[in-house]
Amino acid sequence: MSKWKKIIAGCIICLLVIGIAGCGNSIGFFGEKRKGREFDGTFHLFVTMGDDDPRSVGAREFARLLEQYSKGALRCEVNTGIVLGSDADLIKKMKRDTGEVDIFVVSGAYFGEYTKIPELEISAMPYLITDFDTAWAYAKSELLAEFEQKLPEENMRVLTHFCGGFRCMTNSKRPIVTPDDLQGLVIRTPAGSLVMDVLFEMGAKAMPLSFAELNDALAKGYYDGQENPPSIIYYNGLYEHQKYLSLTNHSYMIQNFTIAESIWRQLSEQEKEIVSRAAEEAAEGERLAMREQTTQCIELLKEEGMEVNTPDLALFTQATEDFRQKKSEKYKDAYARVKEWLGKR
Repeated sequence: MSKWKKIIAGCIICLLVIGIAGCGNSIGFFGEKRKGREFDGTFHLFVTMGDDDPRSVGAREFARLLEQYSKGALRCEVNTGIVLGSDADLIKKMKRDTGEVDIFVVSGAYFGEYTKIPELEISAMPYLITDFDTAWAYAKSELLAEFEQKLPEENMRVLTHFCGGFRCMTNSKRPIVTPDDLQGLVIRTPAGSLVMDVLFEMGAKAMPLSFAELNDALAKGYYDGQENPPSIIYYNGLYEHQKYLSLTNHSYMIQNFTIAESIWRQLSEQEKEIVSRAAEEAAEGERLAMREQTTQCIELLKEEGMEVNTPDLALFTQATEDFRQKKSEKYKDAYARVKEWLGKR
């Protein structure tokens, strides 16, 4: 064997030894090493919303109940705002088990984009789920639980569901009364989302931007508008550079209250029961608060000078029918099953 062949062979052997040695705590053969962490009794929970958002309030209620039911043995540190990045960043960190995120509250629509289970974004399909009661029933359904069963393989376990409300549109140009009013408007959306796709289909110039940059972009006129639930619009001051609020309710935001599987496996059965109980009770309160605050925030936005209109949603439902049919192919039979479930309501 030549000198160079011996060197190459030696390098390959070294890489194989390193790879095998790390297989017990790594993702993939040469993937990023799973760091994780040893659970010390305190959960690190992240919500990318502001302090006053119902999801943040619900997270703090979870922390209170957790400490109460465990008699102080379990605690939860709640972090609000863009501390570790966007919702997508939180999912990626938990998947990689970096040890930074134990629990998060993130939109189910992002799970369809950033996990191997695309059907988890079905609830965000335009005009599929159209009222709070149906949304909450779906969140508690055996069908959704079935879709979520494989998440632990990606280091995530959904314990319950918070409510993010229905997304509505704001802009600085005109009221959105019919789908035609979207033509040519530059609308900010989350990157790679169903919402971006459907607004583009209806004629808007849907462009992605991180939420942290949104207020500044609206102030500078880079975007004509954006779309979010009324609570987010109000509590984040998005109305300051927007004149019109149109209650299009074009997409429902189910929120997955998710714990890292690597942390969950370290808990005793009693601790799991306490965590699950606290999460579900906090979720019940959060869902009711979101519905109440949706109405309240619309009135507060009117007081701030926004012109609010309620369009005929049948026009928007009809305009997005082809989109739903075309997009449903991505979910195989899961979309038909959700439609069947909805039909029995």
